[in-house]
Amino acid sequence: GDTPKSSILSHLSDQLDFCQRSLVGYLNDKRKLFPRFYYVSDTALLAILSSYDNIEEISGLIRAMFQNTHTVTLAPSQEYAPENSEQIPQDSLPSLTATEVTMGSLDDITLDAPVWTANGSLTATGITSCEGEELIFNREVTMSDGIEAWLVRLLKVTQETITDKIYEI
Repeated sequence: GDTPKSSILSHLSDQLDFCQRSLVGYLNDKRKLFPRFYYVSDTALLAILSSYDNIEEISGLIRAMFQNTHTVTLAPSQEYAPENSEQIPQDSLPSLTATEVTMGSLDDITLDAPVWTANGSLTATGITSCEGEELIFNREVTMSDGIEAWLVRLLKVTQETITDKIYEI
């Protein structure tokens, strides 16, 4: 009934402070798993963590963590063969037909058709710099196991591929 408003507001303020401290702790834990998360704000990191399976939403934010990366080339995951899963009808895929995802503005995110996948899994097969230089990875990077794990693999494969290219010269 007649609980003073000041005590209710005090209780709500305490609860809000607790939530904020918990959120900051969660974000710091994620930053420890993938240190490049330190390059983005808390708001941007929350957007990445909450929408990691939506490349359109987070592509510009990923660009902030990978300097001079303009696009990431995506393809359906090779772990799912057509004999193991159903083909997704092309008319159910609105505009999924190109292979590069522009990091920043994604007006035309598309995939090679037909898409064979049991769970919508994609792999990164390479990157393109802002100058148009292409780097095809030595091995594919599967987008799975959470965004921080996927980004760690993307970074590692990028570094390995560049190292291999340097030693080829």
